[in-house]
Amino acid sequence: MKRRELTIVQAYARAANTNAKAAQKDWIDGKDFKILSGPYFSSRDRFQMYREGITRLCCVDRFCNQLFEIDLVAEARTQDEYGDLLPEDVIE
Repeated sequence: MKRRELTIVQAYARAANTNAKAAQKDWIDGKDFKILSGPYFSSRDRFQMYREGITRLCCVDRFCNQLFEIDLVAEARTQDEYGDLLPEDVIE
């Protein structure tokens, strides 16, 4: 199965003083994150990311210690909002 993963960090100065619980709350609250070497985005963009074949997001702190992961494939299987959006070559 082909998987596309992105490493993300909390946007702006929030990444400096955070822990996994605070980072997850920021995700749920729709605050901005940043793709390493890429654009800013928020949890509201996950549907578009899923459509583009992104399967997993890994949030790290400023030292690259993993804070939490979001498995977009698992979410897709439990949420009707996704529908049949994932490219077929990614589905198991």
